[in-house]
Amino acid sequence: MSRRLHSLLGLVLALALVVVGATGAVLSVQPTLDRFSGPAVTRGTSVATLAGAVAARHDGVTTIRVRANGVVTAAFDDGTTGGVERVDPTTGAGLGPFVVSDFTRTLVDLHRAFLGGETGRMVAAVVAVAMLGLSISGLTMLARRLGGARALFRPVRGGSRLERWHGELGRLAAIGLTISAATGLWMSASTFGWVNDGGEELMTVEARGLAPAPIASLRALAGVDVADLRELRFPDPIDRADTFLLTTAEGQTRIDPATGDAVAFRPATVAERIGEVARVLHTGRGAWALGLLLGLSSAAVPFFAVSGVVLWARRRGRRGASVANVPAATADTVILVGSDGGSTRGFAATLATALADHGHRVHVADMNDVDEVHLGAERLLVLAATWGDGAAPASATRFLDRLDRKS
Repeated sequence: MSRRLHSLLGLVLALALVVVGATGAVLSVQPTLDRFSGPAVTRGTSVATLAGAVAARHDGVTTIRVRANGVVTAAFDDGTTGGVERVDPTTGAGLGPFVVSDFTRTLVDLHRAFLGGETGRMVAAVVAVAMLGLSISGLTMLARRLGGARALFRPVRGGSRLERWHGELGRLAAIGLTISAATGLWMSASTFGWVNDGGEELMTVEARGLAPAPIASLRALAGVDVADLRELRFPDPIDRADTFLLTTAEGQTRIDPATGDAVAFRPATVAERIGEVARVLHTGRGAWALGLLLGLSSAAVPFFAVSGVVLWARRRGRRGASVANVPAATADTVILVGSDGGSTRGFAATLATALADHGHRVHVADMNDVDEVHLGAERLLVLAATWGDGAAPASATRFLDRLDRKS
């Protein structure tokens, strides 16, 4: 069952898996580039200090965000000028415009939606399910081949060189691909609204309407470190009843711009917390070393796709190699085969052809298909290759039970 599921998913979605794996590998480098392209967010600076420094340079700040990749940005509209700039998380100094290249945007869209909008996102969700299934079924088959889960770190022996490479790299990449697939599936579910990890925005609460105080003096902002900040939305400057909206990992808080008091709070939901962890695990943003490790796993996907198709084609060729097969009822020689990798099936085909060339009527079948008609043949040959520490291959798991009932 595991092999059939593995082969089906890999063959049907091979090209899509290659695209997702290759683009994921390229995108995995971005968190490292972001980490070393500017100052990192560290503890020791309050949100009040950062917001005060940014507001001192701009008349109309609308939001300050700590993005998933650790880059701090400020959006502003000063009347004649506006935009989004990178900000030093310690001093609040401007570091130039925040720009995402067209290449990166295209690559992200290709990775998330195959450049296909809503339909592409649905395909990406299916691919995430397939990659999860391939990772789990691949590990299951490898464990079975090596003799159980405890033997997963043993060298992969037997089979062709391509089979061994497929197993060795699969073992190394499986954990990373499982993480990427599971978190990608969660993100797809969030995109389509199947899970609500964005939460509901905290209800609007009116401030006291007094003249705003200096931002750096607001108590509720002074008590939050920039390392914990997700977003700070500024109040409308012409509406004194409007409030700051502070978002952290703990939840959302509305803050009176005049008194600095927290006037409302909504804690983060479980789904929000899971969603945040899923995004870090999937993208590596904010965890550049993890991003590189996941990227290495994704980079192996094109090899798995090509090698998997080649191995499948070889197995199909071995299965079709026996041109001497005759109906079981008329055969004088029956060969029952137990094989997972396909090598034993190839041996059976060679033996059947040689016997047929010498005038024998030969029938080849799986060991699981043993029946009275096979047992009644003049000669019965059984060829089997075990997995790991002697486990039966998939085509022979029911052989003994059927043999007991038929004999």
